[in-house]
Amino acid sequence: MSETAGTYHAQAITPQQAEIIRLLGFHVGRERAMTKDRLLDELARAGFYMTEREFRSEIAALRKQGILIGSSAGSNPGYYLIANMGEFDEFTATELLSRIKDLNDTYRAMSGAAQTQFGGQLSFFGGRS
Repeated sequence: MSETAGTYHAQAITPQQAEIIRLLGFHVGRERAMTKDRLLDELARAGFYMTEREFRSEIAALRKQGILIGSSAGSNPGYYLIANMGEFDEFTATELLSRIKDLNDTYRAMSGAAQTQFGGQLSFFGGRS
């Protein structure tokens, strides 16, 4: 297994998560990305049947434990273990930061609409201030 997978996780990983890490250990670096469909097929062959939603949830849980799993959409789409800081920076810029901005835009729009419709001021965490 690659050092990229690391031992950064604080919680115990599930057998499904261990298999995802094992499979991605053969796909280090964006240029070696493995498609979601192929990953799901390989997981099923190993006895781990899961829906796309369950798979995405497992990937999210692993990332929250510090496992450096990247994903890409455009050319060579799929999942991979991040190989270096450049890939990490690219992944965060294209995937994570764009989601954060989108969620922030959604929050601001809905917060403004709620203030207009219901009055009062909402705090950032959804409660009234």
